[in-house]
Amino acid sequence: MNTKQAHSEAMKYLQEAIITQEMGNDVSASSLFEKAFVLEKEAALYLVNDFENEPTRSVLFRSAANLAMDCHNYKEAQEMVNHGLAGYPPPEIAEELRDIYEKVNFYRHFELKGGTLLWIKGTLKVADAEKNSIKIITNDNKSYIVTVPQGLNDIVRSYWGEAIKVYISKNKRKHSLIEIAKM
Repeated sequence: MNTKQAHSEAMKYLQEAIITQEMGNDVSASSLFEKAFVLEKEAALYLVNDFENEPTRSVLFRSAANLAMDCHNYKEAQEMVNHGLAGYPPPEIAEELRDIYEKVNFYRHFELKGGTLLWIKGTLKVADAEKNSIKIITNDNKSYIVTVPQGLNDIVRSYWGEAIKVYISKNKRKHSLIEIAKM
């Protein structure tokens, strides 16, 4: 398989993973994300020493790093970022790779200190300005109270009543918001 074939197959698995995840089958989605990562890594590694093939080379490593993050494989994500930055990526791609590296380091260190990182899908239903928190209700009617470090009003304006996914840290029964996005 060459770079284009491996990348094309990886994107097929990624699309299938996203659809499967949206349908609520996280176990199957995880397996598909992993398959997408393995293929995207393969595609990127074909160009590992082809420094003349920019921006394709760094874009593939950025994609592989993001997929490794989706799989919670932070060591692999760091490796993909390092390979991407080792070449001559365009400035905007280099900046995105550095952002991924910062996230990877945060997540990895957080987990090493005994914290847990969770993706939660649901709807923003309640906001408490005094406690600077929001309440997420999942599709299976579980609820999570999540502390918002800053920008509570902006989050409420942007996501109230919307189908969202949030990335939260759980440490000693306290949930804190890391990322939020519409589904």
